[in-house]
Amino acid sequence: MAPAKLKPGNLKDPEIAELFSTKDPESRYEDLREIGHGAFGAVFYALDKETKEPVAIKKMSFSGKQSLDKWNDIIREVRFLRSIQHPQIVRYKASFLKEQTCWLVMEYCVGSAADILKVYKKPFMQVEIAAICQQTLQGLFYLHGMKRIHRDVKAGNILMTDSGLVKLADLGSASLVSPAQTFVGSPYWMAPEVILAQDSGIYDERADIWSFGITCIELAELKPPFLDMNAYSAMYHIAQNDPPFLQPIEDPEIPPWTEDFHSFVEQCLRKDPQQRLSTNACLAHPFITCEKPPNVIMNLINRIKNAVKEQDHSQYGKLRRLICMEINGNLNEENSESVEAQNEDISINSEDDINQQKQQQSKQSQENKEEDNKIQENQQVHLQNNNQLSVNNRTIISLNGTDSFPSSETEQQLQPQTPSGILSMHSTTFDQQQFKDDINTLRRSKFSTLRTTKIIARELQEYQADNLYEQMCGYKRLRQQHHKELKQLEERCKIDADNQRLKLDREREQMEGNFQRETEKVRTQIQLELERRRREDEEELKKVNKTRESALKQDLKSFVAAQKKEYKFNKERCKMELKAQSLSKSSFEVAMKAAKARLNEIRQQSERKFADEQSLTLQTELKELGKQQLLRLHNLETQLTNNELNIRARQLDTLHALLNKHHELIKTLEFSHFNLIEQMKRRHLEAQHETELSSQRDYNRRALEEKTKEHAMQSKQQPRELKAKEAIIRKQFRLAVKIQTRQFKAYQAHMLQLVPKEEHKELHIRLKEEQNRKIAALADQYELTIEKMVTEQTVKLDSQQEEDLRCLTEKLNKELSLLTDYQEKQKASLYAQIERERVQLQDRLNLRLSVVQQKINEDKTFFDRTCASIRTRQKKENGDDD
Repeated sequence: MAPAKLKPGNLKDPEIAELFSTKDPESRYEDLREIGHGAFGAVFYALDKETKEPVAIKKMSFSGKQSLDKWNDIIREVRFLRSIQHPQIVRYKASFLKEQTCWLVMEYCVGSAADILKVYKKPFMQVEIAAICQQTLQGLFYLHGMKRIHRDVKAGNILMTDSGLVKLADLGSASLVSPAQTFVGSPYWMAPEVILAQDSGIYDERADIWSFGITCIELAELKPPFLDMNAYSAMYHIAQNDPPFLQPIEDPEIPPWTEDFHSFVEQCLRKDPQQRLSTNACLAHPFITCEKPPNVIMNLINRIKNAVKEQDHSQYGKLRRLICMEINGNLNEENSESVEAQNEDISINSEDDINQQKQQQSKQSQENKEEDNKIQENQQVHLQNNNQLSVNNRTIISLNGTDSFPSSETEQQLQPQTPSGILSMHSTTFDQQQFKDDINTLRRSKFSTLRTTKIIARELQEYQADNLYEQMCGYKRLRQQHHKELKQLEERCKIDADNQRLKLDREREQMEGNFQRETEKVRTQIQLELERRRREDEEELKKVNKTRESALKQDLKSFVAAQKKEYKFNKERCKMELKAQSLSKSSFEVAMKAAKARLNEIRQQSERKFADEQSLTLQTELKELGKQQLLRLHNLETQLTNNELNIRARQLDTLHALLNKHHELIKTLEFSHFNLIEQMKRRHLEAQHETELSSQRDYNRRALEEKTKEHAMQSKQQPRELKAKEAIIRKQFRLAVKIQTRQFKAYQAHMLQLVPKEEHKELHIRLKEEQNRKIAALADQYELTIEKMVTEQTVKLDSQQEEDLRCLTEKLNKELSLLTDYQEKQKASLYAQIERERVQLQDRLNLRLSVVQQKINEDKTFFDRTCASIRTRQKKENGDDD
């Protein structure tokens, strides 16, 4: 799609610039002739000067209202056409931009299947329908294989070439994706799922199969089903009622449709898209694969071309007669006055007078015929001279006939002004080069069409006079705008919800991050506190150990000194005892030496024992101190762990409260979005219904006005019809008078023969009176018959008009009633859908709440288990310490 910021027609984007040529298309294409018109613009025949081939140019303006949407549609169509190439799809050639108009140059086709129906006014033969359907399905198969949807398959978009090829056209409505959800297509050919696209969901390529089935009925019955209904009523009728079917042929002279054809149409028009045939299955159906003559389409095209020539020649003859009547207006006026005078004369003329009048009229008619022949010869010379003149290459010829002048005043209005003005047919100011260029253009022209001049001329008039096309385009734009607004609102709500979710997730993540940092900080403080306590305990233990060791050393030193004193005392005492025994010196020395050894042993044992007792005492004191320190450390660790668990419990409660708060915020936001979408859907449905009702009322008003005009025309034409009937009655009575006159003459002659001659005069007078009386009776009877005829015709016309008006009023009221009923059903369906969506939303929110509660419970359970495990470990450690 084109960027929304760029102005329509801006080619600054290189991707868009490569789609269009900025060269002047008028310098390349000549002999432009308008061959079609629609809501998109006009289609022209033209001759390519470079390739010498005929082309079709579709002019699409993107100015005015919704210019950006029109520009985007043009870009989408051009991109789509450039991406496809198939023998059964109209070939894309080029595209040009000139001012505010896109010139889309396509392969030229002579006409469509709808044109054949308009010209021939007879249904296609089954073999012709099968041949057309086979080639059309090949094009659809190609599109569906690319996951594209045509969305506007109908007889008017099935074109034919001079070589007998059938091609799909008008891909401006094609969807670039499948499935799709937009409201696009022609009402009477639209599939039910496309009509209900915004209500029931999406549709896929099988929507084309429905349109294709309707097209088959159109080719077989001259028109699609429900064409006599208003477009909106027809769409709702398609959406809610059973699908249409192929009607049997009532004319015994025409062969009936085969069972294969009935089966094919029935399988294409199934309400459930999944039960319809695919394009591949359609191509394999017996109706399509049946044996067909090789040139069936070519023969059809040639037959229609001959019919077009005959109808154009007939229109030319009418124009020639109008010109003759204008030239001989005075003479014809006198003739008509004399004929009218004769018709109004109710007197009874004799047979000689009647014969004389017939001779005069025959003579006058011969004179008029000779004069007409002279005028025809003059006109042919005039046309031959004028055929040498044509407008320049930039002049658009709005008719497709060989005549170089319009056939009516309206067609002259259709012929657009050239920059140099309209070139007069009788102008003699052309220069010689212009003559040569125009003659060469006529010689190079390869114009051929299946559309009559009358169809082309009236198409624009009907389009301008009837606003149905504009209404349907407006209705489609309304539906598409509603779809676009709804999608935009849903996207906006989705973005808001995503932003809200991201914001809440960031808030939760930020809180979890803060909690994690707080927990890490607490754990770090706990580790630091425990390390500090351990260092203090180690320092205290070292200090106590050092103090006790110093004290014990001092005690040991004192004990050693005391032992030395005791040793000395015991040694002296032993020495004195040994001296008292009066031992020899050697014995004394030996005894003394043994006493010293014994005393040293006792002293050393006492010192060792004292040292061991001191070491045991020190170890006991240190162990007791270590126990006290460890108990204090465990108490501190328990206290710090409890503080940490309390902090984590507080964090968990805060986080759970935040989750509940977030759920409430999301719930409020989703309900707010749901209410906005619901209000938009209600508003869109009300606007859609108002548009449909307004269109239906306009349709009813136009139908009644047309019927009133028809009745007025009938009333206006009634005197002419009465005159015709009166002339018939007058002729009958004139014949009766002639017969009675002849009978009277024979009777008179017979009576005169039977009576004497002197009574002839009296008898003649009496017979004349009798004849006058009978003729007077006939005159009275004639007047009564005329009066009765006028009365009967007037009463018949009035009653017929009243019956027509009543039937039309009932039909229109029924359509309006059906429309309002379906709108009520649609409204009820929308409200039920909204209620279901509300329940589904509440269910989703309840499910989300249960998930949140489950997470909260799981977090609490895990936290409780963690606390219990920590406390159990602490109790176990405390028990081991004890």
